[in-house]
Amino acid sequence: MKFKFKIRLIDKDYLDFNVFHSTRSYYSRNMIIQYRIIIAVLFALGIFLIVFTRGFSDPSVIYGIIIMIISCVFFQVLIKKFIVFALKLQMKAMKNSGKIGYSPESTLEFYENYFSEITPQVKHEVKYSAVERISIVDKEMIYIYVSGTSAYILPIYYFESG
Repeated sequence: MKFKFKIRLIDKDYLDFNVFHSTRSYYSRNMIIQYRIIIAVLFALGIFLIVFTRGFSDPSVIYGIIIMIISCVFFQVLIKKFIVFALKLQMKAMKNSGKIGYSPESTLEFYENYFSEITPQVKHEVKYSAVERISIVDKEMIYIYVSGTSAYILPIYYFESG
């Protein structure tokens, strides 16, 4: 064994990972672009319906278009905040149901050709060739991705000497 880290994660660490993964990671970039395009198309359809639906007076059509444009810009600007809000709600619901998506205590051991995560419930061994990506975030966390949706969380403060 070359390195061994006893890790204690808290809800904030797990939430930070999910926020990073959903808003800033390599994997989420296309998803957010797709959300933005879908939102713009939906609002464009709304504007189209307002313009070509009979029965609206000219001022109400103009006000409707202005409201749709402002709403579209509002959603485009705040899309990441909506994602974070949804993640917080999801995490709260998981916790209320007695399930959490991470192990609060684990040990990461790094060997010559693989690393392992040992929790009270299970032991996973992962070859380095299976690692898809490593993300270092804000000089606080290291996320070792082994798939597009899951990663091992390693806080950087475990590297500090004390």
